[in-house]
Amino acid sequence: TSLDKGQLFHVALFRGLTRLKIQPAVMLRAQMEDRLEKVHAKLDINSRRMQTRSGRPDREKTMDPVERQLMNQASLVTNFEGKVKRAIQHLSNEIAQMDQVQKKLHADLGDKEGAIHVDNAVLNINQEGGAAAAHEGAIHVDNAVLNINQEGGAAAAIFSFFEFRISIE
Repeated sequence: TSLDKGQLFHVALFRGLTRLKIQPAVMLRAQMEDRLEKVHAKLDINSRRMQTRSGRPDREKTMDPVERQLMNQASLVTNFEGKVKRAIQHLSNEIAQMDQVQKKLHADLGDKEGAIHVDNAVLNINQEGGAAAAHEGAIHVDNAVLNINQEGGAAAAIFSFFEFRISIE
């Protein structure tokens, strides 16, 4: 039935929401930011060493193996710094997207809960039968429509349809 399908969809939305884990990505981004600080510290050390070596007398300013290694190290650490920055940016984008998905799932879950409530109200009207039961059900559904319309949401149109349908029956 429609109610069963709605409840299955509700369960699927709830499971999706509980499986969406933002925290591991946030923790990984924090680890990458810590790593970036360490990379900056290594670049500072390398820069100071290069500056110390540049203060030597002119006759000692030759390209020796130590200076080559310092230049190579500076290049490697700078490249690594760029990779870490890109990884942090990528994680930040992923976290923002997951946050948006989580908000949409929460909204959809609320809408589905409202729709299930209306389906249950309609089912109760059909089971009880009679004009009086239909009238009471219409009032109950009217109140649900009023609450949903005050709160907003995509489900308001669905409730309005049910309000109209129940009122004319």
